[in-house]
Amino acid sequence: SKVNIDVPSISGELEFCPHQIHLLGDGNFTSARANTCVYSNKWMYEVTLGSGGIQQLGWTTINTQWNNEEGVGDHHNSYAYDGSRVKKWNIHKYNYGKSWEKGDVVGCCIDLDEGTMTFHQNGECLGVAFEMQNTIQANNKRSGDQLAYFPAVSLSHNESCWINFGETPFVCPVEGYQPIQPPDDHVAQHGTHRAYICACLRKLTMLITEQHLADNDDNLVDIVSLYGALLVRIVEYSCVETDGKLTVQKCDEFVEMVVELHRTNPSSLDTLLQFMPLVLDSDTLDTLLSFTVHRLCFQCSILRPVHAWTSGMESASSTTHKSGASSPSVSLSSSSGTTPVPSRSSSKATGKDDLHQLPGNKYLRCLVKFLTKEVMQCWINGSHSIYLDILNMLSVKPPDLEEGKELFPNVWWTGSLFDGEYELNELQIEIFINRVRGFAALVSVEDRYRKSLLLRLAHDFPGVFSGFLDFCVNTMRANRFGMYSTSPRFDGDAAVRVFFGALEYFNSVLEPTQSAGQGDIHSKDPALRHKPLCTWPYQHLVHEDQESKDLQRFGGLLSYLKKDYPLQPNGVDRSSSSDETSCKSDHPSSLPNDVAHYHWIFKRVTQLYCLGVKDKIGRATHLATTRGRLAEKMQSLLKENSSKANSTREDLYVHIRKCAWEYIVFFGNIGEEQLCSLANRVIQIFTFYEDSILFRYLPNYLLELVVSILQMLRKTYKDYVPLTTSQPEIILFLLTHVQDERIVNPDVKELILSSVNSLMDADARRREVVVSILKQENCHKYISQFFSSILSCFSDSHNWVTVIDILLKFYSGLGFGFPDDEDGDDINLDLFIDCPKEKPALEYHTRCSLFFSGEFRRFCERNPEDANLFINSIFNHVNWSMSELAISLAEQRPTSGFLPGNLNSTRKCSIMFDMTCKLLTILEFATDVLKYLFFEKQTETPTSSPNSKSGDRSALNVSLVAEVVAHALHRYTCGEGCQELDRVIELNIRGLQSIKKARVLAPVAGILVNMVLDAPDHSSRPNNLLVHNLASNTDRKWSMESFQYLQSINWRMELADGSKKAVCNKFSLLQSPVLQEVLKTSNESNRALRMQQEKALELDREDSDDQICAICCSAPNNCTFKPCEHHSCEACIARHLLNSKKCFFCNSEVVEVVAMDGADL
Repeated sequence: SKVNIDVPSISGELEFCPHQIHLLGDGNFTSARANTCVYSNKWMYEVTLGSGGIQQLGWTTINTQWNNEEGVGDHHNSYAYDGSRVKKWNIHKYNYGKSWEKGDVVGCCIDLDEGTMTFHQNGECLGVAFEMQNTIQANNKRSGDQLAYFPAVSLSHNESCWINFGETPFVCPVEGYQPIQPPDDHVAQHGTHRAYICACLRKLTMLITEQHLADNDDNLVDIVSLYGALLVRIVEYSCVETDGKLTVQKCDEFVEMVVELHRTNPSSLDTLLQFMPLVLDSDTLDTLLSFTVHRLCFQCSILRPVHAWTSGMESASSTTHKSGASSPSVSLSSSSGTTPVPSRSSSKATGKDDLHQLPGNKYLRCLVKFLTKEVMQCWINGSHSIYLDILNMLSVKPPDLEEGKELFPNVWWTGSLFDGEYELNELQIEIFINRVRGFAALVSVEDRYRKSLLLRLAHDFPGVFSGFLDFCVNTMRANRFGMYSTSPRFDGDAAVRVFFGALEYFNSVLEPTQSAGQGDIHSKDPALRHKPLCTWPYQHLVHEDQESKDLQRFGGLLSYLKKDYPLQPNGVDRSSSSDETSCKSDHPSSLPNDVAHYHWIFKRVTQLYCLGVKDKIGRATHLATTRGRLAEKMQSLLKENSSKANSTREDLYVHIRKCAWEYIVFFGNIGEEQLCSLANRVIQIFTFYEDSILFRYLPNYLLELVVSILQMLRKTYKDYVPLTTSQPEIILFLLTHVQDERIVNPDVKELILSSVNSLMDADARRREVVVSILKQENCHKYISQFFSSILSCFSDSHNWVTVIDILLKFYSGLGFGFPDDEDGDDINLDLFIDCPKEKPALEYHTRCSLFFSGEFRRFCERNPEDANLFINSIFNHVNWSMSELAISLAEQRPTSGFLPGNLNSTRKCSIMFDMTCKLLTILEFATDVLKYLFFEKQTETPTSSPNSKSGDRSALNVSLVAEVVAHALHRYTCGEGCQELDRVIELNIRGLQSIKKARVLAPVAGILVNMVLDAPDHSSRPNNLLVHNLASNTDRKWSMESFQYLQSINWRMELADGSKKAVCNKFSLLQSPVLQEVLKTSNESNRALRMQQEKALELDREDSDDQICAICCSAPNNCTFKPCEHHSCEACIARHLLNSKKCFFCNSEVVEVVAMDGADL
């Protein structure tokens, strides 16, 4: 009887494939055992890994019970090996073996005579795993028989493997161990015969091809007869018939013959495929060809890059030399010489007949020639795992650590020249660069071949292609119950290839257009009436299937939307009477086939991006960020001659090689224009439904797709500026929907705001994309909407932190001091030294900021309420951040190690310092751009009242600025007020090295210059409002030494950040004698006023409690709240009423404020 999986023993769900025994875990942890056991002698079975994740392979007894968390090796009489975690299992886990990967062959051996279990990996013995003489030889208490052991496996979700119990010869047999399933006699006995017959068939095929023997009708009968005899023998020696169905048991010799035919002469495959249908019946032909394609696809997925790209180079070079062909190439340098490799640009000219001349994946190149439409049909007819075959065809096995060293023996990074232990000469650097570029060009060619195969399948067999996309989406979604990363067997590289293949097919499908016979059909869907727009029909937005119900939408879940915003059967709100939406709606299936197919492809393409590609980009970004941090750490350790440099160096080199791999398989070969086109199609959907209630029904993941594509293009694509400028709809939509009330999910709002922040890139050229779009004549209307949304977010308690960075970019390059070289957040792989970033001129750098600051000033002038709200929010945020910074500085203590509490305190202190610096810079921006809010405009009419409302507000704003400046001069310059800051800087705590006085004082210096020297009332500087308020502000102590400290700072050196230099626009103005004289006079007046108040308090200490303001504790009470009659000073009352209309003391509503002396306020 045949050894197979015992179905009743299965815990979970498994899928089977007839080519050997293929298992696929569909549950959380699926376990199964064989239907045959052993109890004496030495036995083995073999497992070929279909994925490299968690699998437990071994032996178990019949009484072992499994569940969705415990499997083989988790019980007393159960033993297993897991190469993913490099452990062996028997109730407890122990270190054993080595890491395995997809395609590895594991031999599971049991010696019941000696009482040992051993595992072999790719023919290498891993040592004795278990010595169980007391267990295996133990007698069964009831029968006295020895314990019997069953082969058993446990698989995690979406893990797969092929089990060979011995019905086919083992790949790595172990001497002395018998297969559990003896092979069929003719398969075992005729292994040598198969190889000989395949060799004869290859020679016959080559002879027919080279001498054109098939062209002669006289020879055709003999050729067919000879072909038939050979192929029949191959089938006889390779297949067995089970239940009336022919199944291939062992035929790798035929597969290798096909590969060799393609390598020698690709035209010979045409000869082979010409004669096979003539001599084999349809069922046999389907079985043999489907197995051949299956094995070719599997070999594509497990072929290691080292073998594919290096071992094939010599043969490719020699073949090219023999044939005399001159294929286009780039230099791929290595330690042994130079080998021709196709470049990305020249690969487009490479024809199919030249595939055999190129190094790389020989199985993939063979598939391109072998997989004709007829072979595809046979593959579909005879395969039971076609979706897995397609997935294998699209997969590339990533190199492990050792293979990474073999691919890139030398690596380069920006600090290589300073690393004495690892000196690189120019030749070694050139070798590394050429290898990365050469491999990227090679993968680009191979990816184009994979995509061509996928497109061929899509056009010729759309049903299979549709099922494959469904399989991919469902597999991704099921992995983590949401739109996250793919499962281990569906790696990120394969997801990227599936997406770009589907996207190219989507772009190749003609968009359904309105025709004479389809007018009534298109009238049912308003989205189809605006050409060339063709979007989702609204039926897809409200369809009641499970997939649509679970979607998160702009307005919430579908069930809540239908309750709060009900629709008529035609898909519009009940209050709508538009002719465009007054027609009756049908189910999506009632749409024409081409329209429904078009919408379905679009849906799957967008889902593939969100489920697979976005996660791949996130992992690559994290990898590049880690590499950058390691490089900075390495440079620091080299300067310190630290002993930790060696371990850091190894980690850095590993990440550099991983970054090189990411560049090779993804970032060097993406379709940027297609991605931008896809994002633009999504924006067309949003724009079309903009004024409809259906806008709330749009799914969130479409917006996530647009944002992710835009960010990736901004970070990686050199032509980002012209590409996005030519399609402004994407950017305009994001700018105008920052605070859309119809979007209820706060995470989506934060996503839009973050994307706008990314658009305002620190790189001036990319930031100018937004400027060039907003400067267009038809886009001026969007500016006010954008600024209004930004200011609304700034006053919001949830989103104001993100708005800070946007506002800072409005003022980038215009402040008192700033780093000269502001880099964007590129995914900078630092692989090439011959492509330095071009440094923009300062005028170019500030051009965007001048545009935004000018437009922002004009917006505030037209919207005074928004402007006042903006100023109020600045003071509220600044006062809060300065208070929190003072508390955080006081909490810092020197420590020998890092405790969780210390880490949190350090992180908070660093964040609050950065926040304070940014908010002070925004205040500097306001005092520079919005000067009219701080200085009353002079009028020519002598009757204008000095106590006008605008004048009062300006005076209040200036007094608040004076408080901030006085506090900063006292706390952040010198003297007893800044002791806490000085102490933290001296401690040099890790994580707080970025705290520098110059960073927090630069905006303070800029505010002084803006408010005194650049003020509209500069002709009367002694009467300047800021100077006057600094003199009268007795609550904040400040000294003239503080201002002198500002003048003594070397701003260019202190503001520089590492290699980034700094620019100080107004340093010379800070040295102005006029400014020094004015501030000196103000400081003297302030000191005299404080002394006067102290004497008054000493004389009337007993009676002063009721006369001094309880809020500021310095000024006398001179105003009263009505009707509660509480007292305070005029300045505190005015400041409090900016944010609240309730009494500071009793929280009652304030009707009016009157002066205690009866004067008007």
